[in-house]
Amino acid sequence: MKFVLCLFLLSCLICGAEDTAIQKSLVQHKTESFQKDMKSQASYRKFITLFKQTKGQINEKVIAIGILGARMHKLKTEYDLFTKMMKTKYPLSDYPEKIKTKNLGVVCAKCNGDKKSMRSCTKCKGKKTCTNSSCKGGSVKGYDRKNGRYVPVERTCSICNGTGNCVTCEGSGEVSGSCSPCRQRGYVFSSEKAYEFMDGVLNEIVTLQVAGDQVAFEKAQEAKGLIKLDGEWVTQKYIQQMKDRAAEAEKQRLIAEKREEAEAAVRRMNQRAEALIKQSDARLAEDADEFVELLKIFIADNPKCASIELLKKELQYSELYSSAMKFEESGDYGKAVEVFTKALAIKASKELEAKIKELDDQDIGL
Repeated sequence: MKFVLCLFLLSCLICGAEDTAIQKSLVQHKTESFQKDMKSQASYRKFITLFKQTKGQINEKVIAIGILGARMHKLKTEYDLFTKMMKTKYPLSDYPEKIKTKNLGVVCAKCNGDKKSMRSCTKCKGKKTCTNSSCKGGSVKGYDRKNGRYVPVERTCSICNGTGNCVTCEGSGEVSGSCSPCRQRGYVFSSEKAYEFMDGVLNEIVTLQVAGDQVAFEKAQEAKGLIKLDGEWVTQKYIQQMKDRAAEAEKQRLIAEKREEAEAAVRRMNQRAEALIKQSDARLAEDADEFVELLKIFIADNPKCASIELLKKELQYSELYSSAMKFEESGDYGKAVEVFTKALAIKASKELEAKIKELDDQDIGL
């Protein structure tokens, strides 16, 4: 009965019924039940009854199904009804051509597509022998008059010329004639192919209906002012909220990015300051004036450095160290010792203590 339900739903749908439950049922049943129940003539007759209730308001696809059903169940009245309807309502339809036997047929099993088949000979009725009842193996008995008397003799049968075989079928018992099952077309109507065709037609109807429902639904949603976003229908307000959230998220991202950049810059600055403090003795020994200038520039560019006080102390120490070195180079060891001693008061250094002792000895001539 699923077939009947499908066709009833289909008829209602095509007539303009707006019941969404009907549409959903049509999609749900689809072709499986349709194909199965179409083999039942009782179901097909109920389809005819339902069809009449629609007063013929049905499309060419279903009319084609009606024609095929009538052919499968050999119902001439219904076949004529739907055929006439197709010609009247859809004279340009290509379905009449699609459902012809040549398109829904298989090779005739009787003639194997040759359009001719062998049948029992009507002359000898399949006995294969000569149709002359007097013929026995190609000979017939008779009498000749000799010397005033009639004597029995055998003569060659004039009908079969002595062969003893039926002249019409030449002794085969069969003759070639037009093939009745396929009516000399070489193929016969296939119910299985018809089922497949109807299955495809119903799928087309379902697909078109689903697509139509989707279009109608989308138009209704648009009429409400809704917009489709990622498969969901949302309001303009929702979209604006989403945009605002995205903008705020981007703003926070940029703030976080700048904060991270600033923190990274501070880390690099502090690391550089620590490196300068650790390298001060070695750098002073290499070029005291250059190191002093480097410290001045760094302190001026990075006043908020965590090690700024240590750097200032290191600068003060470096300036004294550089000045003392100049006194030493000029041979004024006493002044050099004095300045080195001031530097030593700022930062303890065993190397500097040894340096002061050495210069002090030189100054007194030891």
